[in-house]
Amino acid sequence: MKKLINKRLVVGVSIVLFIGIIFGLIFPLFINDLDKLNITSLVKEYITKVELKDITFNIFLSSFTKNFIIILILCISSFIFLLFPLTLFLNFYKGFLIGFYFSSLIITLKFKGLLYGLLGIFPHEIIIIALTIILSSISLNFNLKLYNCVKTNDNLNLRIFLKKVSIIFIISIIICTIASILEIYLNTYLIHLF
Repeated sequence: MKKLINKRLVVGVSIVLFIGIIFGLIFPLFINDLDKLNITSLVKEYITKVELKDITFNIFLSSFTKNFIIILILCISSFIFLLFPLTLFLNFYKGFLIGFYFSSLIITLKFKGLLYGLLGIFPHEIIIIALTIILSSISLNFNLKLYNCVKTNDNLNLRIFLKKVSIIFIISIIICTIASILEIYLNTYLIHLF
């Protein structure tokens, strides 16, 4: 697995995700008051559902699907060199959503929103962020290997390549399922205690 993970790519992808978080945090400064009002009402609706423990299988499915789509795109982009910008965009987007999540909670609940935000991302979102960064670096590493093979006319053992991507995909789905279960049950319980 270590051969699959390039430390420079991990750092690069992490920087893109961090830039996304910064943009998400400052985005509410540039929206109008009506949009801020809409954000406030959506946040209050979410908090009400959590406080009422209105958790259903559909919410779990929604969480799982959201994470699964990112995993699927990252695994598919391993095969197609031209999709490497999509890998970077997904990391920026993931960071943007996290930053926007925090800023929305802070706009609505002030300091209490920061605490809600921390409880809302720990541990499931931390797991998904780590998974996204690792998968992105593996995807970009595969892209570079494919590009180098094409550029130098080297042979690539496609069977081994597909096997590695398939194993990574299966492990990612298992991690995604665990993270979604944690998000729905553990995080709502922690927030409810608050």
